[in-house]
Amino acid sequence: MKSLLTFLTAILVSNLLNAQCLEAYYPFKGNAADSSGNGHDATVHGATMTTDRFGNPNSAYEFDGFDDFIDTKTSFDYQDRTVSVWCMVYDTASDRKVLDQDDIALNYGAFSVVFRGGHLYGNAGGHGGVLLQTAPNLNQWYHIVLVRNALSAMIYVNGNLVYTGTPTGSGSLTFPNPELVIGAWRNRQERFFSGKIDDVKVYSCELSSSAIESLFTGVEELIDIDLKLFPNPMKDFVIMEFNNAQGRTYTLTLADQWGRLVRTVDNIRGNQVRIDRNELANGIYFFQLQTTDQTAATGKIIIE
Repeated sequence: MKSLLTFLTAILVSNLLNAQCLEAYYPFKGNAADSSGNGHDATVHGATMTTDRFGNPNSAYEFDGFDDFIDTKTSFDYQDRTVSVWCMVYDTASDRKVLDQDDIALNYGAFSVVFRGGHLYGNAGGHGGVLLQTAPNLNQWYHIVLVRNALSAMIYVNGNLVYTGTPTGSGSLTFPNPELVIGAWRNRQERFFSGKIDDVKVYSCELSSSAIESLFTGVEELIDIDLKLFPNPMKDFVIMEFNNAQGRTYTLTLADQWGRLVRTVDNIRGNQVRIDRNELANGIYFFQLQTTDQTAATGKIIIE
């Protein structure tokens, strides 16, 4: 019991600290406002609202690859830093910048994510672009996290650590821009992104690997229902259990990595629902549990 309490306390403390160092959060729910409370609202140039990875309308931004971008007008220059972003790219033949902050005047180095020449590259802290994944799938959601501290730079793709290196204070002399640009190169005039971008978060601290895993696979409760999933990952079925003391009626939707709706369960009136695998292939699926007027919880189910 003592070890369990210690473990739970550690999780609560970690979540509190992460919330305290959240500098900007762009959930893109109808606009590019900063939901962190720090006032770093961004300005949209051409990008249009679209469906997110859960299939929700007006909950992500789509970029046309020609002149669309989002300007945060804010520099996130921290020694300890974590940047998290969800993105879906439509083509990778030319440079497609997901995000970019790059200036020789930065104290703690540039950071960026780009699809280039059919591959995925990232820079977590002044060390230059490194290959993260060869031939990433088009039209599929990816979760990318850039982390740096005083000694290390790390990059995660879909919850997996794919790069560890040494950070520097390096940045560019060519078209320098100390402010974060989303969906284009730092000069805001080229290398425009083609695809969808969602849920951009910037922290002035280093998130732990478990916190990053939670960003990728964790459940987010928008109302307090104490939701549990077991087993997850699943093979044949998964049980979703939650507190429904209020007697609400829920609908559960399940979307694949391409944002396609693959399962809907209506009229859930109890506190438990079983999701059978049936014809679903191995992979990651995004669920949304909602009432008639609000979303209760979102998260991911992994089928192995």
